[in-house]
Amino acid sequence: MFTIVPQMLDKEEAMATKDSLKTILGDESVTCDPDVLAAFAKSHSFDKNYEPWYVVKPKSADQVEKIVKWANETKTPLVPVSSTGVKLRGDSVPSVPQAVIVDLSGMNKILNVNRQQRMVVVEPGVTYDQLNKELGKKNMTIAGSLKPKAGQSVLTDVVEAVPRLNPMIQWNFFDPLRCAEVTWGDGTRMFTGEAGRAA
Repeated sequence: MFTIVPQMLDKEEAMATKDSLKTILGDESVTCDPDVLAAFAKSHSFDKNYEPWYVVKPKSADQVEKIVKWANETKTPLVPVSSTGVKLRGDSVPSVPQAVIVDLSGMNKILNVNRQQRMVVVEPGVTYDQLNKELGKKNMTIAGSLKPKAGQSVLTDVVEAVPRLNPMIQWNFFDPLRCAEVTWGDGTRMFTGEAGRAA
């Protein structure tokens, strides 16, 4: 196993990088505020962490696709994050210098709740608190993990196959994820599962 460390850029190149990100996302969605960068560099892991170069906050899957393609062109490491709050492991903080955090927590819309099909369609930033409040309006609940932290993304838990504690609600361990829209490392987007058959 090896790590590719990106070439360090000078100040002028760094400013050009920030400008190119703002072209994709808009001024308000790109930050290099020291307090924000420091917060995204902390976790309870024992791994060596670096402060991110920038934190970007896309608002749509189209913007995510453009960021990934930009990262390929500029050879910039990306670290996707969808949960907020304290980070318990080192998988959501940069392990190399000059990485860009892609903060998906702002993509937090609940797009559809279908009681008959027992299905919800959510964006990656939707949290358990947010989803359970919405499901409660229809006398529904979601098979949750062991006391998820505040700000925990539902999608992150499902993708990481975090064990569930209510088998009377969920009988199949992989049942929660019926389909997903995925942006691959080269910027290609695809749908998996039932959505893939419909696409």
